[in-house]
Amino acid sequence: ATVAPSGTMWFGGPVPISPLVRPDDDEERRRWKKPVKPEDDESWKELVKCGGAGNKSDTAEEQAARYSTEVEDSIETNPGNPKYIFRDPDLIVTCSSDYTIRTWDPRNSFKQVQVFEGHLNVVNCVVPYRGDKLLSCSDDFTVRLWKLGSTEYGELLTTTYVSD
Repeated sequence: ATVAPSGTMWFGGPVPISPLVRPDDDEERRRWKKPVKPEDDESWKELVKCGGAGNKSDTAEEQAARYSTEVEDSIETNPGNPKYIFRDPDLIVTCSSDYTIRTWDPRNSFKQVQVFEGHLNVVNCVVPYRGDKLLSCSDDFTVRLWKLGSTEYGELLTTTYVSD
């Protein structure tokens, strides 16, 4: 067992340095005793060049303008907003174990609008994508992009295979 500079016993490993004792050498002592003028300090010059320091602080208006976070109010940026949750849906989309995706019109007695066929296993999830498209995933290890339209069967745009 050894005794650390702080007076505590230490068993094995390097001796810890007490936070009150800082090892120094002559070079470090010289550097801390003589302050460096700002015009001679290279790190200070770099900080000023990058805009990190200056002689003038920002006004409250300048700070507000710098940190303003105006966000567009839409269903994509704020889906939990009650005005988007409680509005009447334009279309209802379902996925099922019969390997299909179906869309329904809630304004027309929930009449079926389109059927999307193409998955080779149970369709687990379907979500709207950029307005007129649907994105689906299935147990057949695929993610598929579909286009909504007015025909009876939906159009498959692309298929991506996902490995497990």
